[in-house]
Amino acid sequence: MKKNIQAIFTILLISLLASSFSFAASTDDDNNVKTVEITLLNQNPDPVYAGDIVELTLSLVNTGYGALDNVQLTLEDEYPFSIVSEKTIDVGQVLSGTGYEQTKKVKVKINNNAEAGDYVLTIYEKRNGASTEHPITISVASNKNVEIVHIDKNTIIPGSTEEVVFTLKNVGSTDLRNLEFSWQNEDDILLPVNGDNKVFIEKLDTDEETQVSFLISASSAASADLYKLDLTVSYENTKTSEVTEESSSAGMYVGGETEFDITFDEVSDSEYIFTIANIGANDASSVKVTVEETSGISLSSKASEIIGDLNTGDYTTISFELSQVSQQIPFKIEYTDTSGKRISVSKEVSVKTSTGMSVNGTSTSRPSTLGNTSNSGSRGGMGSLQTGVSTLSTWAKYAGYFLVAVLLLFVAFKMYKKRIAKAKKN
Repeated sequence: MKKNIQAIFTILLISLLASSFSFAASTDDDNNVKTVEITLLNQNPDPVYAGDIVELTLSLVNTGYGALDNVQLTLEDEYPFSIVSEKTIDVGQVLSGTGYEQTKKVKVKINNNAEAGDYVLTIYEKRNGASTEHPITISVASNKNVEIVHIDKNTIIPGSTEEVVFTLKNVGSTDLRNLEFSWQNEDDILLPVNGDNKVFIEKLDTDEETQVSFLISASSAASADLYKLDLTVSYENTKTSEVTEESSSAGMYVGGETEFDITFDEVSDSEYIFTIANIGANDASSVKVTVEETSGISLSSKASEIIGDLNTGDYTTISFELSQVSQQIPFKIEYTDTSGKRISVSKEVSVKTSTGMSVNGTSTSRPSTLGNTSNSGSRGGMGSLQTGVSTLSTWAKYAGYFLVAVLLLFVAFKMYKKRIAKAKKN
């Protein structure tokens, strides 16, 4: 009986040891099988065109039990793909469960000659000397058939309306028909005027160009900035009757140049004073005003004055000392517009006045409102008459005062005499 118990115990021990070795071997094998699931989360752009670069976002999830260490991903060039980013990605440890999902990004270039279709890119997972393949599928679209090859304007002044011409070209290998081109600005800063934001084109043959135009208005309240135009063109392939839509974008700058006005104010001796105003729709910075010396104009001091910033609607005064002046003074205004471009404009200002200002180095008298005057300042007949009237008026005033005083004295004297007579009677 005792021997039987020992035999049974021995058998159980041997079975237990065998199970342990089997479990260990199984664990080692499981550590070498595929337990990382790799999927494509996002493709940007989607679809990708031949010749373009696409960014792929990969998802890594450990679908087994326990952590996996020393995980590494590798990618290799295979038609039609060329790896642009690093070909080796050290992931490190991947914990078990979807809560520990990791994401990795890679960039891949599509071969210029690739035809439309789905292509498989292989991701190699390497761990503990073993390699596992993870295929992902990337959709490649046919080459773009229509390109916007030119836009004739890239700047619009706030509050203004401009005609903008887009040039479209069929760069594909087949003729196209029933084309529709449209544009949109999501900020509503740029809007179409007197028409829609789309236009229809009956056909566009291979290598043919066509121009479409729109009246585009920029909001008067727009801040100087670059605004995005979303461009869309759809068309039908004459061979396959397939309808395709392509999207792209372009920038339109709202801002740019401005307008100035210079007016003549006054002159004191040889100092001429002017007012300069920004009457345009855009701000101006680093404003500099220069008097351009020409025949008939001579400066006795500085030729330029730096104003600095002059925002729209603002104005300031400037002055120059001129020893000889013609009736037109030429100015050059230099400033930096809102796009950062240095602009130069010319203005001519008239200094002809009717108030006796100095012109051509001579002095003219200020005209009188009463008759003619001479340079010596002596008055004519009308002036003498006015002087006589003024003097007579003054004498009449004093004579009136004198008569009142005499009358008061007479009344006082009469009252005094009455008092004396009354006193004697009593």
